[in-house]
Amino acid sequence: SEKASCGSLHQSWSEVASCSYAARACGVRNGMLLGRARELCPELITVPYEFEAYEAASSQLYRLLGEFTHSLQAVSCDELFVDCGELLRETGASPAQLACLVRKEVQERTGGCTASCGLGPNLLVARLATKQAKPDGQRVLLDPAGIAELLRDLPVRELPGVGRALEARLTSLGFGTCGLLRGAQVSALGRELGPRVAQTLLDAANGRDDRPVLAERERKSISAEINYGAMMRRSDAPQETAKFGGHGVCNTVNKSVALPLDTDDARLLLQECMIIVRQLRLAPQDMRGLGIHMTRLVPATTGSGGSGSSGGGGGGGRSMDISRFAKKVNPFAASGSAASSLSGATSSSMSGATSGSMSGATSFYVWRTSGSMSGATSGSMRRHFQRSIVPHFPFYVWRHFRF
Repeated sequence: SEKASCGSLHQSWSEVASCSYAARACGVRNGMLLGRARELCPELITVPYEFEAYEAASSQLYRLLGEFTHSLQAVSCDELFVDCGELLRETGASPAQLACLVRKEVQERTGGCTASCGLGPNLLVARLATKQAKPDGQRVLLDPAGIAELLRDLPVRELPGVGRALEARLTSLGFGTCGLLRGAQVSALGRELGPRVAQTLLDAANGRDDRPVLAERERKSISAEINYGAMMRRSDAPQETAKFGGHGVCNTVNKSVALPLDTDDARLLLQECMIIVRQLRLAPQDMRGLGIHMTRLVPATTGSGGSGSSGGGGGGGRSMDISRFAKKVNPFAASGSAASSLSGATSSSMSGATSGSMSGATSFYVWRTSGSMSGATSGSMRRHFQRSIVPHFPFYVWRHFRF
């Protein structure tokens, strides 16, 4: 018999990152605690992450489809939209032939990875067709009658933008499937959900989607956050937390700031971060995590190393010493911690969370910058910040705050 497998760590308190179809058949789901997953599937096999292999396979996938057309829109490392209308016209191939060729090439170039492919007249139908084609197949949905048949019994939760709350609301109104939703009046539905949401849902329920395939989208914000290791404690920690592991209700505290000008000067960013930290007045021993979020990014006008369009402080993208920042924030900071740099970024806001008093538990707090700060980064500096700095910013502060 086939054994189910999923990607996760090997501790019972870990979460299932991704599970195979065999595991799903046993009731295992992504995000489920590994202990619970093993109860449902005793033969569950856990495998370690192989990020380099994932990156290599993803690169092969995108390179392959880039040889066919540049009209690509990335969704994730292993999922994307392709506008193949012009390609089909030029080659004279049928949609089914193209899908078969792409799937065969993907399997050969990635060393055995299977691919599912769905084709439709728009992004919505193509994605629904792909779901129907999984785990290793293809489906072409171009006939209006076939599209209508697929949507008739499709649960509304399968539509883009429909989460649990909206699904429950629609079900309570008697619209649990797309077929039922198609019979709704836009005016009546608009009074319950708002006119824009109502129109979007009715269009989707009828298979209409006018979104184009976007080959490139300008980033408007950038963020990173980390939850601190509740299972770890430093041997030289100066203070005990109120409860080991910091379990309990976590209250999120938000704090944001808007700079008067666009800048990528790290000195200004550091100053603003320190001001926010002081205003939050949160005890390090109560921290649960850390995050930073920068919004309203605009293109820089003076090159990758310069300030933003409004003058930006004249610092020319100087580096922010993260260890300096962490030591200023944390009175218990240890010496000799590794340093990192933060450049080419615009600070927007920070937020924090402190635990509540339920169960007598305390937790850690989270900074999660959100809000209205303006900022400017050039394309290259933005990529540098995204790839090199954002993942390390919470990590280096976390090193100082571990207990």
